[in-house]
Amino acid sequence: MATATTGAAVAATRRALPPLLLLLLLASGSARAEQGAASSLMVYTDNDGVTVVSPTVSGAVNAGPATLDARVTLDIISAASVDLVTAASPRGFEETRTEAAVGAAWDFGRGTVTGLGYTVSLEPDFRTHGVGLSQAIDLLDRHATLALRYGFAASKVGRHGNLDRSRTTHSADASWTHILSKTVALDLSAGANFVSGYQANPYRFVRLYAPGASGAHVTAVTEAVPSERFRGIALARLRARVVPHVFVLGEYRFFADTWGVTAHTVTGRVSGGLWSDRLTLSAEVRGYLQDGASFYRARYDTAPVVPARRTADKELGPMASLTGGLSAELSLPLAADHTLRVGLGADVVRFEYLDYAFLAGRTAAIVVLDLTWEH
Repeated sequence: MATATTGAAVAATRRALPPLLLLLLLASGSARAEQGAASSLMVYTDNDGVTVVSPTVSGAVNAGPATLDARVTLDIISAASVDLVTAASPRGFEETRTEAAVGAAWDFGRGTVTGLGYTVSLEPDFRTHGVGLSQAIDLLDRHATLALRYGFAASKVGRHGNLDRSRTTHSADASWTHILSKTVALDLSAGANFVSGYQANPYRFVRLYAPGASGAHVTAVTEAVPSERFRGIALARLRARVVPHVFVLGEYRFFADTWGVTAHTVTGRVSGGLWSDRLTLSAEVRGYLQDGASFYRARYDTAPVVPARRTADKELGPMASLTGGLSAELSLPLAADHTLRVGLGADVVRFEYLDYAFLAGRTAAIVVLDLTWEH
């Protein structure tokens, strides 16, 4: 199972679907069905020895009130981060993750849509199966939309393919989108997530030092974190058209959990359309600030006593990040109502680990290429 070193990269790479499944979905649509297909390639690399390459393929068929969609993503990970070498595998690791998802939605008319989905994620030491249910309804003369979602996932965790530990996750959220005027829309959402079971990394070891010692550690023990974690998220987003063909977005997100982690994220984005909106250019900046878990320590000076809760995960400690990105998307009309969209984006991210002994920070680059066909 990959460590938290790749967490920020892999979290952004969960999208996709295999070419064969995509072709079957497209073939299943009637001659009058609306359909589309997309593919993307994301490459993440940083100056701490982590590289993630994530190809994605997805497709959708819309026939009357029913919509079917599917996607598959591969995360090809190579990591030799300094914290892996010091706290987990002395040689880093290489692995491939596969995630596939299928979904169906039914439009009952007047803005009422019900959706159902299934997701499977496979990697050498971690397997997850999840289902999700969603309901959206338009209100206030279609000036507002209320959306409710629930998801359940069952996971198996282990070492060297021996998946002998279990984890379950329940997630729920509600969102409200309100069109305030012809040029302004407000999004509000709140969600909760409850995880129960084994949540440590079986490959991660925590060093213990004798009190007052400044030299080498006395011993190393496996990571141990609480078996239950409740997380809450709240988000507010304002979208507006400031002048024709120019749009701005401002967003604030708050996160807190029962492990003592709290986080704040602020995002700003501006987008503009050129050539009758065939070309869209966007610029985005995002700031993130996090407190550490209550049991996190940069150094455990407790040997020979082993703390009941202990971690060497730097992403459970206090940290901050700053992201800046640019993207462009070109829309190319084709014959018979077909459209091809080509997108290219690049982000630069600076992570600062404010209380981690082995790594003060790292800088990452993320490049994404998208191709989308619509009919």
